[in-house]
Amino acid sequence: RKQNETADIYNKLKSGGTLTPDEISYLKEHDPEALSKYEEAQAEKKAYERQLKGCKTKEEVERLKLNRMGNFAAKAKSIVNDPYIPKSKKLELMNQLNNEVCVIRDAHHEFTKSRAYQELPTEEEVQEERAREAKAGQEQTQEGQEVTKPQGDKTVDGQDETKPQGETAIEDREETKSQKEVSIEGQGETEAVPSFEKLS
Repeated sequence: RKQNETADIYNKLKSGGTLTPDEISYLKEHDPEALSKYEEAQAEKKAYERQLKGCKTKEEVERLKLNRMGNFAAKAKSIVNDPYIPKSKKLELMNQLNNEVCVIRDAHHEFTKSRAYQELPTEEEVQEERAREAKAGQEQTQEGQEVTKPQGDKTVDGQDETKPQGETAIEDREETKSQKEVSIEGQGETEAVPSFEKLS
Protein backbone atom coordinates (compact mmCIF):
# COMPACT_ATOMS: atom_id res chain seq x y z
CA ARG A 1 0.00 0.00 0.00
CA LYS A 2 2.82 2.35 0.84
CA GLN A 3 4.42 1.74 -2.54
CA ASN A 4 1.13 2.53 -4.26
CA GLU A 5 0.79 5.76 -2.32
CA THR A 6 4.33 6.72 -3.25
CA ALA A 7 3.62 5.94 -6.89
CA ASP A 8 0.53 8.12 -6.73
CA ILE A 9 2.60 11.01 -5.42
CA TYR A 10 5.06 10.86 -8.30
CA ASN A 11 2.30 10.40 -10.84
CA LYS A 12 0.74 13.60 -9.56
CA LEU A 13 4.09 15.35 -9.91
CA LYS A 14 4.41 14.21 -13.53
CA SER A 15 0.87 15.22 -14.46
CA GLY A 16 0.88 18.54 -12.62
CA GLY A 17 -1.57 17.41 -9.96
CA THR A 18 -2.08 18.95 -6.54
CA LEU A 19 -0.65 17.11 -3.56
CA THR A 20 -2.42 16.63 -0.26
CA PRO A 21 -0.85 17.85 3.01
CA ASP A 22 0.13 14.24 3.85
CA GLU A 23 1.80 13.79 0.47
CA ILE A 24 3.71 17.04 0.92
CA SER A 25 4.86 15.86 4.34
CA TYR A 26 6.04 12.58 2.82
CA LEU A 27 8.13 14.39 0.18
CA LYS A 28 9.49 16.76 2.79
CA GLU A 29 10.84 13.78 4.68
CA HIS A 30 11.85 11.44 1.85
CA ASP A 31 12.39 13.58 -1.26
CA PRO A 32 12.99 17.29 -0.50
CA GLU A 33 14.24 17.90 -4.04
CA ALA A 34 10.98 16.68 -5.56
CA LEU A 35 9.07 18.81 -3.09
CA SER A 36 11.10 21.87 -4.08
CA LYS A 37 10.28 21.33 -7.75
CA TYR A 38 6.62 20.86 -6.90
CA GLU A 39 6.57 24.14 -4.98
CA GLU A 40 8.23 25.91 -7.90
CA ALA A 41 5.57 24.56 -10.25
CA GLN A 42 2.80 25.72 -7.91
CA ALA A 43 4.34 29.17 -7.74
CA GLU A 44 4.37 29.28 -11.55
CA LYS A 45 0.72 28.26 -11.55
CA LYS A 46 -0.27 31.08 -9.20
CA ALA A 47 1.69 33.60 -11.25
CA TYR A 48 -0.03 32.39 -14.41
CA GLU A 49 -3.43 32.62 -12.75
CA ARG A 50 -2.73 36.25 -11.83
CA GLN A 51 -1.81 36.96 -15.44
CA LEU A 52 -5.03 35.35 -16.62
CA LYS A 53 -7.08 37.55 -14.30
CA GLY A 54 -5.35 40.60 -15.75
CA CYS A 55 -6.45 39.82 -19.32
CA LYS A 56 -9.02 42.21 -20.84
CA THR A 57 -10.35 40.03 -23.68
CA LYS A 58 -10.77 36.33 -24.49
CA GLU A 59 -8.20 36.65 -27.26
CA GLU A 60 -5.67 38.01 -24.77
CA VAL A 61 -6.19 34.89 -22.65
CA GLU A 62 -5.43 32.67 -25.62
CA ARG A 63 -2.34 34.68 -26.56
CA LEU A 64 -1.04 34.34 -23.03
CA LYS A 65 -1.37 30.56 -23.23
CA LEU A 66 0.27 30.37 -26.65
CA ASN A 67 3.15 32.51 -25.47
CA ARG A 68 3.74 30.32 -22.43
CA MET A 69 3.53 27.12 -24.44
CA GLY A 70 5.93 28.57 -26.96
CA ASN A 71 8.42 29.18 -24.18
CA PHE A 72 8.06 25.58 -23.03
CA ALA A 73 8.66 24.32 -26.55
CA ALA A 74 11.81 26.42 -26.88
CA LYS A 75 13.06 25.17 -23.53
CA ALA A 76 12.42 21.53 -24.48
CA LYS A 77 14.29 21.98 -27.74
CA SER A 78 17.22 23.50 -25.87
CA ILE A 79 17.37 20.53 -23.49
CA VAL A 80 17.17 17.93 -26.23
CA ASN A 81 19.79 19.58 -28.44
CA ASP A 82 22.30 20.26 -25.69
CA PRO A 83 25.14 17.74 -26.21
CA TYR A 84 26.60 18.43 -22.78
CA ILE A 85 23.56 17.22 -20.84
CA PRO A 86 23.65 13.49 -20.05
CA LYS A 87 20.73 11.43 -21.28
CA SER A 88 19.56 10.61 -17.77
CA LYS A 89 19.59 14.28 -16.84
CA LYS A 90 17.73 15.18 -20.01
CA LEU A 91 15.00 12.74 -19.03
CA GLU A 92 14.76 14.33 -15.60
CA LEU A 93 14.59 17.84 -17.02
CA MET A 94 11.99 16.85 -19.58
CA ASN A 95 9.83 15.27 -16.88
CA GLN A 96 10.09 18.45 -14.85
CA LEU A 97 9.20 20.53 -17.91
CA ASN A 98 6.23 18.28 -18.62
CA ASN A 99 5.07 18.86 -15.06
CA GLU A 100 5.18 22.64 -15.63
CA VAL A 101 3.26 22.28 -18.89
CA CYS A 102 0.56 20.25 -17.18
CA VAL A 103 0.27 22.80 -14.36
CA ILE A 104 -0.20 25.68 -16.79
CA ARG A 105 -2.60 23.66 -18.93
CA ASP A 106 -4.79 22.83 -15.94
CA ALA A 107 -4.75 26.43 -14.68
CA HIS A 108 -5.79 27.66 -18.12
CA HIS A 109 -8.58 25.10 -18.37
CA GLU A 110 -9.92 26.02 -14.94
CA PHE A 111 -9.92 29.71 -15.81
CA THR A 112 -11.80 29.24 -19.09
CA LYS A 113 -14.60 27.56 -17.14
CA SER A 114 -14.82 30.42 -14.63
CA ARG A 115 -17.36 33.22 -14.61
CA ALA A 116 -14.56 35.77 -14.92
CA TYR A 117 -13.61 34.34 -18.31
CA GLN A 118 -17.21 34.11 -19.49
CA GLU A 119 -17.72 37.81 -18.73
CA LEU A 120 -14.66 38.84 -20.74
CA PRO A 121 -15.54 40.48 -24.07
CA THR A 122 -14.01 39.58 -27.40
CA GLU A 123 -11.82 42.14 -29.16
CA GLU A 124 -14.55 42.62 -31.75
CA GLU A 125 -17.05 43.47 -29.01
CA VAL A 126 -14.60 45.97 -27.52
CA GLN A 127 -14.19 47.70 -30.91
CA GLU A 128 -17.95 47.84 -31.41
CA GLU A 129 -18.43 49.38 -27.97
CA ARG A 130 -15.78 52.01 -28.68
CA ALA A 131 -17.46 52.84 -31.98
CA ARG A 132 -20.82 53.28 -30.23
CA GLU A 133 -19.28 55.55 -27.60
CA ALA A 134 -17.59 57.66 -30.28
CA LYS A 135 -20.85 57.98 -32.21
CA ALA A 136 -22.75 58.95 -29.07
CA GLY A 137 -20.14 61.61 -28.30
CA GLN A 138 -20.47 63.09 -31.77
CA GLU A 139 -24.27 63.20 -31.48
CA GLN A 140 -24.06 64.99 -28.14
CA THR A 141 -21.67 67.55 -29.64
CA GLN A 142 -24.03 68.16 -32.55
CA GLU A 143 -27.00 68.56 -30.20
CA GLY A 144 -25.04 71.11 -28.17
CA GLN A 145 -24.30 73.13 -31.31
CA GLU A 146 -27.95 73.06 -32.37
CA VAL A 147 -29.07 74.28 -28.93
CA THR A 148 -26.76 77.32 -29.00
CA LYS A 149 -27.78 78.35 -32.54
CA PRO A 150 -31.39 79.43 -31.72
CA GLN A 151 -29.98 81.66 -28.98
CA GLY A 152 -28.10 83.61 -31.66
CA ASP A 153 -31.29 83.85 -33.72
CA LYS A 154 -33.12 85.13 -30.68
CA THR A 155 -30.55 87.87 -30.28
CA VAL A 156 -31.04 88.86 -33.90
CA ASP A 157 -34.77 88.88 -33.37
CA GLY A 158 -34.24 91.04 -30.30
CA GLN A 159 -32.25 93.48 -32.41
CA ASP A 160 -35.03 93.51 -34.96
CA GLU A 161 -37.49 94.26 -32.18
CA THR A 162 -35.49 97.30 -31.11
CA LYS A 163 -35.63 98.73 -34.59
CA PRO A 164 -39.27 99.88 -34.36
CA GLN A 165 -38.33 101.67 -31.13
CA GLY A 166 -35.85 103.72 -33.15
CA GLU A 167 -38.57 104.49 -35.66
CA THR A 168 -40.86 105.52 -32.80
CA ALA A 169 -38.20 107.91 -31.54
CA ILE A 170 -37.97 109.45 -35.01
CA GLU A 171 -41.72 109.85 -35.08
CA ASP A 172 -41.59 111.50 -31.65
CA ARG A 173 -39.01 113.97 -32.92
CA GLU A 174 -41.17 114.75 -35.94
CA GLU A 175 -44.16 115.37 -33.66
CA THR A 176 -42.04 117.68 -31.49
CA LYS A 177 -40.94 119.54 -34.62
CA SER A 178 -44.55 119.96 -35.67
CA GLN A 179 -45.45 121.32 -32.26
CA LYS A 180 -42.65 123.90 -32.53
CA GLU A 181 -43.94 124.98 -35.94
CA VAL A 182 -47.41 125.38 -34.51
CA SER A 183 -45.98 127.44 -31.64
CA ILE A 184 -44.13 129.72 -34.05
CA GLU A 185 -47.26 130.21 -36.08
CA GLY A 186 -49.13 131.06 -32.89
CA GLN A 187 -46.54 133.66 -32.03
CA GLY A 188 -46.93 135.19 -35.48
CA GLU A 189 -50.66 135.54 -34.98
CA THR A 190 -50.11 137.21 -31.62
CA GLU A 191 -47.79 139.78 -33.12
CA ALA A 192 -50.30 140.55 -35.87
CA VAL A 193 -53.09 141.50 -33.43
CA PRO A 194 -51.50 144.72 -32.10
CA SER A 195 -50.95 145.98 -35.63
CA PHE A 196 -54.67 145.83 -36.28
CA GLU A 197 -55.36 147.76 -33.06
CA LYS A 198 -53.03 150.58 -34.10
CA LEU A 199 -54.82 150.94 -37.39
CA SER A 200 -58.14 151.29 -35.68
